[in-house]
Amino acid sequence: MGVAPATLYHWLAQFGAEPLQVAALFGLVRSSGVVGIDEKYVKVPKNDKPAAKSRKWMYVYVAVDAHTLDLLRIEIFPHVGQDAARTFLLALRAQGYRPRVIITDLNQDYGEPL
Repeated sequence: MGVAPATLYHWLAQFGAEPLQVAALFGLVRSSGVVGIDEKYVKVPKNDKPAAKSRKWMYVYVAVDAHTLDLLRIEIFPHVGQDAARTFLLALRAQGYRPRVIITDLNQDYGEPL
């Protein structure tokens, strides 16, 4: 393409998590087979409310390669639980990642889906 891989990655990053699959095709996202997964309770913006009530609490699930620190997947869910964990793990697998090791914070929601 005539540009550095880092430049291409930054161009793709502007569009959010969906271009991660395209970045992986170009070899920009690397996976060592050891993936760290965690979830965080955060406030996200809502566009259909007045400014005073424009945020809502939701859960952000993140998968990061433990060695390269590349972001593999990020997704927002309204609730935390086994269903959200299963959906997130299946989406990670659908992207083509088959980790040998998954690191969690011992959240019990990952037990059955794994």
